[in-house]
Amino acid sequence: ARVLVDKLLEAINKSGTHRYSVSRGIRKFRVALAERYRTLFQVACDPSTEVCSTLGSKDAIQQILQVLQSEGCQKVLLPSPCYPAHLTSVELCRMQPHFFRLSDNEDEMLASIEKQFSDNFIQVLIINFPNNPTGQVVTRDFYNRLVALAHEYHVMIVNDFVYGEMSFDRTPCTSLLAAENAKSCCVEVYSMSKAFCVPGWRMGAVLGNEQLVGKVARLKSLVDYGTYLPLQLAAASALSEHEDLVGSVVAIYKRRLQIVESMCQRLDLQYCIPAAGCSLWLRLPGDCYGRGAKEFCLDLLRNHGVCLLPGNVFGEGNSSWIRVALVASEERLQSLADKLAMEIHAYERAA
Repeated sequence: ARVLVDKLLEAINKSGTHRYSVSRGIRKFRVALAERYRTLFQVACDPSTEVCSTLGSKDAIQQILQVLQSEGCQKVLLPSPCYPAHLTSVELCRMQPHFFRLSDNEDEMLASIEKQFSDNFIQVLIINFPNNPTGQVVTRDFYNRLVALAHEYHVMIVNDFVYGEMSFDRTPCTSLLAAENAKSCCVEVYSMSKAFCVPGWRMGAVLGNEQLVGKVARLKSLVDYGTYLPLQLAAASALSEHEDLVGSVVAIYKRRLQIVESMCQRLDLQYCIPAAGCSLWLRLPGDCYGRGAKEFCLDLLRNHGVCLLPGNVFGEGNSSWIRVALVASEERLQSLADKLAMEIHAYERAA
């Protein structure tokens, strides 16, 4: 939105905004984000102790895991499919990844998580709701029960909430921090990248458990000086803006989603119906005829100039799936159907 750029230019032109920032982030940003959480998600966070700005969500996850690994945490539970950057962060911290399968049935998913907690002595659970790539959301009851399990097994929960404001029906998604006693064992990662369409700004935050948030702030004081001050000031203004800046962004993604859903229906492709986010998770027919999604996506790129992400990079058990990111224009997404159909038919003929 133009208002974000105007606020940024205004902040850049102010004297005193080109000095070092503070590791926790300026108070104006933290107060604005805490107030947004209170208004949208009915979650109260103390901006002084329970909020720390980060260089986007990837930086947040990496910093959190570095802190936990330094305290002896080694075993991390992740969903499958899993956003690739989360798995990469686990591996960079030399921690051990374990997986549970995502399911539309919350009882089944909780049972799977508890089994992993019990069998593998899990110390950290990373979740991502609304999920990338599936767009799945969960209920507050799910979070209440999950937090109870975390208390029982002494697990720290991290939720990547980057798509929390991007539900297609415009109902705010449920925050993990809204669960009972959540802040005793949970943190949540927030990002402005997709919702405000400013991925290059790298404006994110960690909220929740005071001790862990404080340790992330301490670590950041050793490795960086925080985000560029004008970006924090512009972000604070955007978070406090009464105009619905996010609604227009979500409307664009929803139109793109409808185009890709229509394509899947025409090609008779199985897909997960997303409730939020900016991607669609679809299954290739015939399990890719024994060749796998990675090879299919490479052929699609070579033959048609279309880049989709194969399910292989989202963890084991996803080699028949691909993710369509809804970041291209409506016109380009319209042309995807013919190119996808041609490549599928080529695979059918070769099978």
